[in-house]
Amino acid sequence: MQASTDSKILFCYNCETKTIFHHQDLQRHSYVESHCANCGWLEWQNRAVEREKDKWIIYNKEQGIGIEIVDIPETGEWERKSV
Repeated sequence: MQASTDSKILFCYNCETKTIFHHQDLQRHSYVESHCANCGWLEWQNRAVEREKDKWIIYNKEQGIGIEIVDIPETGEWERKSV
């Protein structure tokens, strides 16, 4: 699968894999909202999850709650780190 110039490779929180987000529908019409090529999860939904995750990290640090940060390496496998 090759990404066109308006496509990007992002981590999809729905599929839990790195995948192509593109602006084409099934008939190859462009200018639809950017979405995951695998599951159709929209890019704005992905950004909303990232914003909420960042808010909870800040809140937990302020409260002194130990949390676990999940890094997503290039291989797409989960790694856990304690903060």
